[in-house]
Parts: sequence; structure tokens; C-alpha cells
Amino acid sequence: MFEQKLSFLKVSAVSIVVAMAALLTQGFLSPSQVQADTTQPVVTLAFETSSTAVVEGHSITIDAKLSKIYDKQVVVNLSFSGTAIMDTDYTVNKTQLVLNAGTRTSSTVISTIDDTLVEGQESILVAISSATNATLGTPRSLSIRVVEDDNPPTSIKLSVSKTSLSESGDTTTITATLSQAMSDPVVLNLVFYGQAEMDSDYTVSNEKLTIAAGATSGSVTLSTIDNEHRESLETIVVGVARYSGVLRRLFPVVILKIIDDDPDGERC
Repeated sequence: MFEQKLSFLKVSAVSIVVAMAALLTQGFLSPSQVQADTTQPVVTLAFETSSTAVVEGHSITIDAKLSKIYDKQVVVNLSFSGTAIMDTDYTVNKTQLVLNAGTRTSSTVISTIDDTLVEGQESILVAISSATNATLGTPRSLSIRVVEDDNPPTSIKLSVSKTSLSESGDTTTITATLSQAMSDPVVLNLVFYGQAEMDSDYTVSNEKLTIAAGATSGSVTLSTIDNEHRESLETIVVGVARYSGVLRRLFPVVILKIIDDDPDGERC
């Protein structure tokens, strides 16, 4: 019984070879079709859907695709760059994609982080940095647009720790407060006018008030200068000349008073 089966297998194998030879002879098959396909597949990147943008707080899926089914495992390593920062603006569930033999697609999910910062439009660039058992094709990189879902600050407020100052080296803190934090620093160029004169009646630690990225307020210090002259009540008006950053309304003003502490006999 065993010999009969072995004989049948031999006859079948011979029949297959004869049939293949006949097809080659008659031109139905080329030698390259008869030989095993050992060329590596081409790997490319693609968006899982037609969208190339993601709203802050949502996710988007990127696929690595092979040009054909392959009998070896393919490993694809991804790199991430752009204006958006990984682990600050977004997270990635896979930075390495493994396509087992017989698999043509593997995916990674990029999840953007929703925050309260006004950041403007940001981008994420996903690229294939290397691949094992595959040739890099085109496209090998994709650009994702991250759409901001926070509104820019609509107002800014100036305030002071105290409005009435004595002439004898008194100080007050001038604070600017945004209605909402921004991802970039906001620089306010302050202006000072009124009856009191800068460098004669008072000094300021900095005429540029900076609100740091991610913060909602910043401050500078104004200090009065003591002199021996009798002066009437003087005022200082503090305003904003210009600013950097996205703001819809501005130009807040605060008014300070300097109270003279010299005797009447020393009036100028």
C-alpha cells in the first residue's frame, strides 16, 4: 500500500513538471513566473481615512502598507517631528510596526492632547526611519495638521498692588493678566506718562512686561525716588504701546499717585 502511494506521488510530481514544461514551451508562462518571487515588498505610509488633519483632543491613524504579501516578517521604524511635541502635544501608541509574514498592513494611532493653551496651528511629521525586509517607497512620510480648539485671549487687564505711593522709595507691582494662557510668550511694551517723570520721580524694573508661555500673568516693579523738593501731588499713567501675541482687545490703563513727603518750606 505504501509503495502504491509513493509511486502515485512520483507520477504526480512528474506530471506537474511535464505540464510546466509544456506551458513554458508554448509561451503561456515565462521563466520569471516559474521561479519563486524573492524580491522584497515596498513599504509606504498612508492615512487610514481621507483626513490629513486632527482636531486637538482627537486621534488619527497612520498605516504602513506593503506592496505585496511577503513570506518574511517586516519591521518598520517610525520617526516623529514637526512643531507639535511628542508627549506634550500628542502621544503615539506604536513607534515600531511589525508586519508578520502574510500581513500587508499595520497601524499606529496618534492621539493629540487637549489643553487650555492657545498654540495656533501645529504639525506632526511622521516618517519611516528604517525598515527590515522591505524597500522604502513613496510616500514614506506624512504631515498631519493639528487644529487648535482653544480661542485666543479676548482681553488683558492691568492692575497694581497699590495706587498711592509715598515719595520716599515706595514700590508697587504692575501686573498684566490675560484672559487665557498662550503657548508663546506675550510681550507688552509699557508706556509711562503723566506729571511724574521717569528717572527723576520713579524708576521701572523693565519697560517690557513679559507673560511667559503657559502663564496668564506677568509683572514689573515701579519704585519712587526720594528727593528734597516739595512737589504737589503727581500722577503716573501706565498703558500699553504695543504687544506681541494674539489679542483682540488691548490698551488697558492704570493711574498711580505719588504723595510728596517733603516739608512745605522745601517746595520747588
